[in-house]
Amino acid sequence: MGFEDSAFTWSRGLSSYSLQRAWLDRALCSPNWQFRFPHAYVTHPDKFHSDHYPLVVSLNIHVHRMEGPFHFQLAWMNHANLGMIVGNALNSFTDILDSIKNLALDLCLWNRNSFGNIFSRKKRILARIAGIQKTLSTGGPQHLLKLELKLKKQLEDILEQEELFCFQS
Repeated sequence: MGFEDSAFTWSRGLSSYSLQRAWLDRALCSPNWQFRFPHAYVTHPDKFHSDHYPLVVSLNIHVHRMEGPFHFQLAWMNHANLGMIVGNALNSFTDILDSIKNLALDLCLWNRNSFGNIFSRKKRILARIAGIQKTLSTGGPQHLLKLELKLKKQLEDILEQEELFCFQS
């Protein structure tokens, strides 16, 4: 099937001196399957909790969602600023319906300007981690290991938000 990203599917080692890599894992398909999904491809996203890089088979089929009316996102619940935004909107001296409308507007603005798109943030963090892992695989500076751990923690938070988002959808 071919692949994108790194040629290696396994690596181990905490420094450039002890790093070992290999191509252990593969994705296979039959000719009928490949005829049915001619644009399919395999990627090896970055590994996080294993020595093995995951294999992801993408069919290259895109699904577009339609924009809808405002609704509260469960993924916001873990953000430290949410309570302040809700409190400010609901503690104003207007009637409750106006407060709710203002809250919806404030949350939309906050989501766009501060919280951001979960999937864009995930993509950005994954790209940074991939760059660090690529640099480390060629003997890059060791301080990148600490940055990689910090970014992986941020990624775990984003993945939790993504899970809540998908659960709600």
